[in-house]
Amino acid sequence: MTARDWADFWIHEGICSYAEALFLNDKFGIEAYHKYVKENLRRRIQNRQPIVPQRDATTSESYNGDIYAKAATMLHTLRYLIGDSLLLNVLKTFARIRLTPCTTASSHRISSILQIVKAGRI
Repeated sequence: MTARDWADFWIHEGICSYAEALFLNDKFGIEAYHKYVKENLRRRIQNRQPIVPQRDATTSESYNGDIYAKAATMLHTLRYLIGDSLLLNVLKTFARIRLTPCTTASSHRISSILQIVKAGRI
């Protein structure tokens, strides 16, 4: 799975960065998870631009150091807003759904999946 355009680059990079925090949570406990989020994610956010700059963005418009840490921190925040099981269900659903042989990721798609899972339809 790849991003629909560079504006959606945050999805796979953020999920991969957040997976590191989830691994630490699973392997070493919640304290290790929170330490990683605080010391390795939040400190790296420079907040120079939104993680989704505009549709049909170029690599130079989209790529910045914030993509990884800001997107992962957004998922961390979402975890505490909707709960562990719901967020993990959203991520699993997002990874499993295949709409076409070459599925692309988009911000709209992950938002739609979140709404469907939250409504209990998946």
